[in-house]
Amino acid sequence: MRVIIVDDESGARTVLRTFLQECDEEVEVLAEAGSVPEAVKVINQHNPELVFLDVEMPGQNGFSLFEYFEDIDFQVIFVTASRDHAIDAFKVSALDYILKPIDQVQLCKAVAKGVEIQPLLREQVNMFKNNAEEKNAPERIALSTSESIEFVAISDILFLKADGAYTEFYLAADKKITVSKPLGEYAFLEKQPHFMKTHRSYLINLKQVKRFRKEDGGDIEMINGKSASLSRYRKDAFIEAMQQI
Repeated sequence: MRVIIVDDESGARTVLRTFLQECDEEVEVLAEAGSVPEAVKVINQHNPELVFLDVEMPGQNGFSLFEYFEDIDFQVIFVTASRDHAIDAFKVSALDYILKPIDQVQLCKAVAKGVEIQPLLREQVNMFKNNAEEKNAPERIALSTSESIEFVAISDILFLKADGAYTEFYLAADKKITVSKPLGEYAFLEKQPHFMKTHRSYLINLKQVKRFRKEDGGDIEMINGKSASLSRYRKDAFIEAMQQI
């Protein structure tokens, strides 16, 4: 679950980030913002699935965030010290409304609910069908290393694996390229036909999957024999997407 935290108090952001990491290891805090204008910027930059949003902030309150987006393709959980805006929150289809000081049990339940109804998982399956018809999809990607710039065919990519601030590209012919950029920099590949993020650390080419192994919670074996992790929250979407190929 890709998350952004919006709160003008840095201490409140730190507490929320800590609680979220304890709620679920799949929660990935992409960025923080201290105001609505900052929030608009990081949302456009990171494309989150869930935004934790304070209400009372200097300049513009949290509800003004909705005025900047024609289509809201992320879920919102309000986290605020005020009880006065709960009705307004649900009018904008907020997932939940949590009062400060934060009750961690309530927070974790809200996160679990967000994961359960996360609409992008289902939309992603349909995306594979639509992308297959696109005529202008790029055929190659440039990967810059310390020694060279490698031009790699998209179809030759088996999977990407996050390694801290680096990303490992596993390619056909048992080739591997490591670049000094985080996995999030290559999120655009998710819009390519047959690419899917199966775990916060893995982005795979579904056409290069050999089998799904059910033991130990399940993982994915690629055609080169390497394994890619599969989050339990993405399992159903992965299996359904594989059936569309």
